[in-house]
Amino acid sequence: MKMNIAQLWAICIKFMWGEDYVNGLSSFLKKHNAQSILDCAGGNGFPSIELNKLGFDVTYSDGSKLMFDFFAQKLE
Repeated sequence: MKMNIAQLWAICIKFMWGEDYVNGLSSFLKKHNAQSILDCAGGNGFPSIELNKLGFDVTYSDGSKLMFDFFAQKLE
């Protein structure tokens, strides 16, 4: 199976950041009263999708059509 960079990046993220990363980031953002997040160069959507599920208002963007399409597919 040939993988594209978006698929490979999704696998790498699991090794780079543990499951506690999103919880720690969420705690940090809440501590500083952040309610909305702008994720520029959002890649495959991590951790934007997870933070959105935790109640943050997240705006995502990425200049790569490949990454954006992968992100959109994850939302479905």
